[in-house]
Amino acid sequence: MQTAYKRNYNQAQNVEVTFDAKKGDIKVYAVKEVTGEVFDSRLEVSLKDAMAINKAYEIGDHIKFEVTPKDFGRIAAQTAKQVIMQRVREAERANVYDEYSQYENEIMQGTVERKDNKFVYVSLGKVEAVMPRSDQMQREDYKMHDRIKVYVSKVENATKVRRFSLAGLTPVW
Repeated sequence: MQTAYKRNYNQAQNVEVTFDAKKGDIKVYAVKEVTGEVFDSRLEVSLKDAMAINKAYEIGDHIKFEVTPKDFGRIAAQTAKQVIMQRVREAERANVYDEYSQYENEIMQGTVERKDNKFVYVSLGKVEAVMPRSDQMQREDYKMHDRIKVYVSKVENATKVRRFSLAGLTPVW
């Protein structure tokens, strides 16, 4: 939620976000430090102004000022969802990479998913691997749903959103 506020409202200040699960309310607070002289009004508040709020404030104290925008709930929810989904995809990709990196220089069995002019795409369970034309058998015709054995010569952590790929497959007969 802090990221959503900073990103959508161009605020680089110290903020805290509270969420009331019972009511569904989200509140954003700018946290400012009480100082003798204010150099950055986004991060600091003068002792004089702080004492106008409450006479008990001293230099070094932190004060929360509510800065919740009217439409923050909807925007924050969208941004939070995007951030969470991105982190989940990154974690999934890392887990799959960790799982399949151990198969580098090993023989695996897979199923031909599809092919184009450059690659044959082979499903090896949770991942789709690519076999470049240079590693394909010259007179072999790969058809969808063919089960083949391949030598995994290289494992890469691809940055594509929905596909982790193993590169450098060589068919084994």
